[in-house]
Formats: sequence, C-alpha cells, structure tokens
Amino acid sequence: MAAELGQQTVEFSALVRRSAEDSYLALKQLVERSRAPEDQRSDSEKKIDLLKFIAKTRQRILRLHVLAKRCQQVPLIQYCQQLAATLSSYDTCFTQTADSLFYMHEGLQHARAPIFDVPSAIEILLLGGYKQLPKCIEDLVIQSTLSEDEQKPTLKKLDTILRSKLLEVVLPKEIREIDQRL
Repeated sequence: MAAELGQQTVEFSALVRRSAEDSYLALKQLVERSRAPEDQRSDSEKKIDLLKFIAKTRQRILRLHVLAKRCQQVPLIQYCQQLAATLSSYDTCFTQTADSLFYMHEGLQHARAPIFDVPSAIEILLLGGYKQLPKCIEDLVIQSTLSEDEQKPTLKKLDTILRSKLLEVVLPKEIREIDQRL
C-alpha cells in the first residue's frame, strides 16, 4: 500500500508476523517464569497469569481479524479517496474559472465600444433618407423646410453640436483610423 495524504502504511503480513512473534515471546517468558525454581507463586496465581496471557493474545488476534476485514475494503476506500481528490481539483478549477470570468467581465466593461449603425448612417448620407422607416412614422413627420436665412445658422449650430459630441465620445479604434484615400 502506498502512503497517501501523509498517512504511513504497514503491510498486513508484517502486522501478523510481529503479533505472532510478540505472543510467542510472551508465552516463552511465562513458561520460563513458571518453571523457575525460585518461583514461589501458587498454582492458582500461575493459572491467573496464563489466563491473562490468553486474554491478551485473544484480543490481539481479534484486532488482527478486524483489520483483515477492513483490508478487503481498501480498494473501495482508495477509489473514494481518488474521487474526493478529483472533486477537490474540480472545485479549485471552478473557483479559478469563476474568478477569471469576473475579472475578465470587469476588463471588458472598459473595452466595450458603442454600437454604431453604420449601414443606416451610410444610407442616410448617400440617399438622404431611410427606406426602412415605416410609412406610418413617415406620415407623422411634418415636412417643413427652412428658408435660406434659417438654414445657415441651423447648420452651423448642428455642426457645433456634432463636433462637441464627437469630442466627448471616445471613438473605437476602427473609426479613428480612417483611410484618407477614399
């Protein structure tokens, strides 16, 4: 088993071997102590020590049995850990993407250019009218013409207003760089 997420792992066979060795050494010490000539303990005390050893060994084997059952679920646990890691990386990616989109949105607000209806403006300049205007609106417009004396000041005033508006508005790069050869 590989160490994941900072967890140290031990082979199950090493646990079984170490547990068996510890039990064997404990039993060997118990037998040597009970055979020793200087042992003054009664027979019932020796039986109690043997019973304690059996209980301790039984508990150790029971723990190994529980570990053996859990080891069968290791592939499922590893799969769940992989899924959790994948979801965590997706969460990080989604967060970074949302942040990037937010900052990009803020940046695009400054780069946004007004939308000019260039084809309609060209049609009005060349033809002097707008053909797509509905007839009902055209009928409502009062056709009044200005006299020669009124046209010059009106055109001058209109020219001044247009120039001031053009100075206030930031034109897009495409409109600012007009080819003079036309």
